[in-house]
Amino acid sequence: MVSMRQWKQYWKQKDWLFVPLMVFLWLQLTVWHDPIIGLLVFVFYVWLVGSWWRRILRNIFFMKEKNVMTHVFAWSVVSIILGYVVSICIVWYRFTPVVLFFSYLVTGCCSAVLAHFVAKRTWRKKMQAPYPHNTSPSFRLCKMPKVLYLVYLVLWGFLVWILVAGRSSTVAFTPWQVISSYYVPLFFLLSCVLGALLVSTYKTKALLFLVVLHSFLLHAYLPLSHVMPWGGDVWRTMAVEKQIIDGEYIYPVLVGHGAEWVTIGPFDVPRIFMAPHKYIYGHLWGVTVLLAETMGWSLLHINIWLVPILWSLLMPLIFFRMGRLLYGTPRLGLWFSALTSIPFSLQALGGLTLAVSLGTIVFFFTLMLCIQYLRERVPCQRNIVLMLAVLSLFGYSLYALLTWLILGISLFLSLLSRYVIRPVVSKSLVTVMGFVSIFFIPVVELLAKTSYVPEQLIVWAGVRQLVGQFSGWFYATMIRPHDILSGNIFVNHTPQWAFVENMFTVWRYHVLILMLLVFLGIGMKLFHILLEEKRREWHV
Repeated sequence: MVSMRQWKQYWKQKDWLFVPLMVFLWLQLTVWHDPIIGLLVFVFYVWLVGSWWRRILRNIFFMKEKNVMTHVFAWSVVSIILGYVVSICIVWYRFTPVVLFFSYLVTGCCSAVLAHFVAKRTWRKKMQAPYPHNTSPSFRLCKMPKVLYLVYLVLWGFLVWILVAGRSSTVAFTPWQVISSYYVPLFFLLSCVLGALLVSTYKTKALLFLVVLHSFLLHAYLPLSHVMPWGGDVWRTMAVEKQIIDGEYIYPVLVGHGAEWVTIGPFDVPRIFMAPHKYIYGHLWGVTVLLAETMGWSLLHINIWLVPILWSLLMPLIFFRMGRLLYGTPRLGLWFSALTSIPFSLQALGGLTLAVSLGTIVFFFTLMLCIQYLRERVPCQRNIVLMLAVLSLFGYSLYALLTWLILGISLFLSLLSRYVIRPVVSKSLVTVMGFVSIFFIPVVELLAKTSYVPEQLIVWAGVRQLVGQFSGWFYATMIRPHDILSGNIFVNHTPQWAFVENMFTVWRYHVLILMLLVFLGIGMKLFHILLEEKRREWHV
């Protein structure tokens, strides 16, 4: 029985508002279909269910409940889980307003039960407090004039105006064919101002806000500069989303009309289990469709703006917290957040609403929570990570495999430290585990028949291709006439027909120097980690 004290607590915390909210949601989905009401209902739903997740993040991951970053993370968890629940229905069955309503209901009820369960637990009082972070950096910061902050904001606004003023609807091979030639040098100047501010005595929160603004400009230049979305994948995704909203089955399915079974050896299994493409796009379909149906927004505008907005807001905060967990100080976490915007792959993924882009955001969010679990070893942290790992099976498959690979490696290392005593045996098993993890994903691709072993394996040509792409040598020496799809991690190998020259690409050999410094820094850090064997908080 619920006591009177608990009823008063529920009333004070406004948890009772969930019931009338679901009534309004049902009317919106079945009767009203009003964009303004839909927006208000969705925002209030995310706020209310997000308040439960703030309690969960506070009690399990020790985040400050009233912190802005905790609010953003809580709203993100609600959106991620809600998208996964809708994804399960789309992948295994089909989409209807009733399915969408029950997805909202299940997500809200499960979140409320979990928040209530966490609030009643007493393990947090018994456990050792989290390992303290250093609040001040071990390096000296520079004093910068206060006007420099204002200079950044003014220049940022001017760059946004340049993109909007030159917005085009013409057919182009690359956005740089329609963006003003003044944009790149001004963005470089803006980046220099941000770099100066990052080593200044400004407060970390104020600088993190600038990193978020910089991230928005780095990724939203695609939708800001062109009326239509870039890439054929977006249009194909919208076509399927329109079918889903119309209530059509996206075959194969697990239940309902057209459910099929296939024979694999002595077993009969549903065909849906052998259709990885539905799982890859399922989460993106779920998020876009629920936004379109709840608020009546156009699928075109959702697919243009969804990932650029989510990426620009979430990824800097995720990398900031990851950096703080890894390096121990907020300032180093801030630098880590800013530096992760340099690789081209992260720049490109954040500007396009694709399944891999949304999967990247969810993967790094899960990885952030996993890092804290490996550091603090709280059982409830593990359970939350496992829940997201299970749900990731209905998202982008590559990141689902990476998530389970990380969890498997952490479990292996935990058992190793618990049962293996001799250092020689331990290091040998770790080496074997390292080789197994390297070949894990290629083996899965071969088994799924999404990749193949070439008949003739030319080792020297492969090594030369690898070094040439990752070192930037191919890009520095010549712009190739053909497109290079692999190795575009740090540098994009743009083909000649889409290459637009600017003041930084006339002479490109500086890329070799920068890549040398990057790999030298990575190597020194890995060597430092190998030598540092007695970090208590990271023993697994």
